[in-house]
Amino acid sequence: MEVIIPLQPSECAGMEDIRREIDALDQTVIKLLGKRFHYVLAASKFKTSATSVRAPERLKTMLATRREWAEAEGLSPDAIEKMYSDLVNHFIAEEMKHWAAQHTASAMLPQESTPPAITFDKPIPILRMFDETKAREFYLDFLGFSVEFEHRFETGLPLYLGISRDGLQLHLSEHHGDASPGATVFVPMHNIEGLRDELLAKRYGYGRPDIVQQGWGQVLEVYDPFGNRIRFCQS
Repeated sequence: MEVIIPLQPSECAGMEDIRREIDALDQTVIKLLGKRFHYVLAASKFKTSATSVRAPERLKTMLATRREWAEAEGLSPDAIEKMYSDLVNHFIAEEMKHWAAQHTASAMLPQESTPPAITFDKPIPILRMFDETKAREFYLDFLGFSVEFEHRFETGLPLYLGISRDGLQLHLSEHHGDASPGATVFVPMHNIEGLRDELLAKRYGYGRPDIVQQGWGQVLEVYDPFGNRIRFCQS
């Protein structure tokens, strides 16, 4: 295999030598530019946005440095800056394509689903009742609840009744397996004195509730016809 030793410009015997050396240098330069291009593509995986790919401040600083290097080698800074500006802008355009393809591909990959957080809605107490008429008289007429829904599996079977008032929901059930009589429901609230005055004004025949001051706040208790107790409390 023939080994060709590079010649210095002063050692060239003619145009054939000069052209051979120039071609060899250009081939080396292009190989180095190819290697540079692979570094540019590798950089795309560290870029987080299109702006970071373009990196305008980095380009400005780089071109200024190449002008200094050109001047040190006796070359025209303007010519070198133009050459590098064209080359780097081309590389940036290719890097942008590579970066966009990477991000599009990653966006199309199946994402690991995060299990939803465990959360709870507000509880709805279920209270046992035995007499629909008395339940409606107490909860609707006296306490001022409204009916949200009524359910029976068929006519003559036990009633399941949903009621609500100002954010408080209760379910009343005639089904013996749903609840036992004698339950207590604790209800934090505001304007307990207003509720007390409202209830007293109705002159319910089976109770005249009043506020009792406890260590934890004002308490107003009412008892339904089935032994259940609702304890309203304002801290």
